[in-house]
Formats: sequence, structure tokens, C-alpha cells
Amino acid sequence: MGKGQVSMEFLLIMGIAFVMLIPTLILFLTQSQDMQEDVTSVQLNKLAEELVLASDTVYYLGEPSKKTIKVYMPKFVESINFTMNRMLFNVDSGHLKYTLLKVTAANITGNLSSEPGVHIIEIVSEGDTVRITG
Repeated sequence: MGKGQVSMEFLLIMGIAFVMLIPTLILFLTQSQDMQEDVTSVQLNKLAEELVLASDTVYYLGEPSKKTIKVYMPKFVESINFTMNRMLFNVDSGHLKYTLLKVTAANITGNLSSEPGVHIIEIVSEGDTVRITG
């Protein structure tokens, strides 16, 4: 058996291994993206529920009630809008786009940063509206 034949067999084996590795990598990257989207969805839903609970609490307690909460803003959140008694969270992961809607008892005003990370959010009752800032 010559050195050329050994080299050729080695290259053939490495080629076959590489061809088998490509689909595995593609599957791993796809599953990783799906898992990140699922984590974002769960984190965002938890954040929205906390905001609704805090908003309703200060609204029912009345002016000048105030509550401060510490929350984690997940990545992929493009924007957060408050319209009347609705909170709209627009999400774009590049692979999936959707809007999460939560409804509160009070009309809501204010603005929130959609930057990923920990945020300190202040919720203040202003009579018949609730102001959210953070």
C-alpha cells in the first residue's frame, strides 16, 4: 500500500465525515434559533403580566399610588406602545415577527425602552390613567 493510496483514503474519509457534519450543524443552528425565540416569548409574557398586575394595582389604589418594579427585557423586542388600555409589544427575531397584546383596567401612558437587559420601571397612578416609565 503506497503513501498516495493512504492519503487518498484519508481524504475520502474526511470528506464523508464533513458531508455528514453539515446537516447536523444546520439542524443545531435551527434548533438554537427556535429555542431563543421560545425563551424570548416566555420572558416577554412574564414581563407583560408583571406590568399589567402593577398597572391594575396602582389604578385601583388611586392617586398618588406608585410602584417600582425591576424586570428583564428580552432581546428581539422592537418596540413597546401604550394605546388606551392596551400594551403592545412588537417582536422581531429575524425569523419570526409578532405582536403581544395585553389589556389593563386603566388607560396607560408613558414609554418604555426596548433595549435588552434589566430595567427599573416606575408605574404611577394619575387618577383615571396610569403612567409607565422606565
